[in-house]
Amino acid sequence: MAEKKSVVLGGVKGGLLAFVICTVAVLVTALFAKWFNLSQTTLNIVGQAVKVAAVFAAVLIAVRDGAYVPKALLVAVVFCIASTVCSLIAGGSFSFGHVMLDLVIAVATAVIAALIKSKRA
Repeated sequence: MAEKKSVVLGGVKGGLLAFVICTVAVLVTALFAKWFNLSQTTLNIVGQAVKVAAVFAAVLIAVRDGAYVPKALLVAVVFCIASTVCSLIAGGSFSFGHVMLDLVIAVATAVIAALIKSKRA
């Protein structure tokens, strides 16, 4: 029971950490976009790269001991839920395809980070 609680708690903390990292990075990117007049294509690419970096960093920070992959998967899911909810609150429109793309990218990144972390442990 305590192990399940640890996995859930670690996954939720990591997902929220990834969300905070991503949000700050997106705000900085928006500032640069305003200064340097970046194109929409560039912003989309940078946005995806920011999401990958945020999830990767959060998994490396939050997943410390054991149950690497389950915690990493939970980090990815919590991150995607938080990102989608924040986007909808900010006035964005819901797109199932966009949510699934974000989820697949986050899960793949989280699993890769967890496997790297487990090999080093």
